[in-house]
Amino acid sequence: MLAPAQTYCEKWQTCLDQIKSRTTEEEFVKWFQPIVPLEFDGTTLRLRVPNESYVRQIEKNYIPFLKPIISQLYGQQTRLHYAVPRSTPPAV
Repeated sequence: MLAPAQTYCEKWQTCLDQIKSRTTEEEFVKWFQPIVPLEFDGTTLRLRVPNESYVRQIEKNYIPFLKPIISQLYGQQTRLHYAVPRSTPPAV
């Protein structure tokens, strides 16, 4: 069963509030503010990130405190899925 959009979006806002308290303003604005929650199906939280470097940066530097926040708000079994927009090839 799909969770209502408002519910997982509200939880994501709570998540952002907790992240904000654990990062500098600059880190928060650069790495977390651009992330958009797309859907939560009960086990996987899909987040749209601007590009691959966000995925690497978050996984490398922020996952140690991000994962417990996600688990607390969405459930212990929640997995993160990063949706990276495809880059469009330049017009010839």
